[in-house]
Amino acid sequence: MNLPKDLLIVACITIAVLLAVFAPIAALIEFSEWRACANYQAMTGKATKRITLDACYVQTDSGWQRWDEYKARAVASRLQ
Repeated sequence: MNLPKDLLIVACITIAVLLAVFAPIAALIEFSEWRACANYQAMTGKATKRITLDACYVQTDSGWQRWDEYKARAVASRLQ
């Protein structure tokens, strides 16, 4: 496939602009979530780990559990 040179240049510029806009936003979100995970560990003493572009995990007796699921189970067990 032979794309016109101008179309290729426009596509490259568009991709570069999108990366320049969204990469810093994604980095800030990732840093914020990493910091929240580290803060949870500092406050509770429970071991945590952050997996990039996934979630924060809390170490439990049965292994690593996602932080959001861990919190939901903790709330549910207190309601019973």
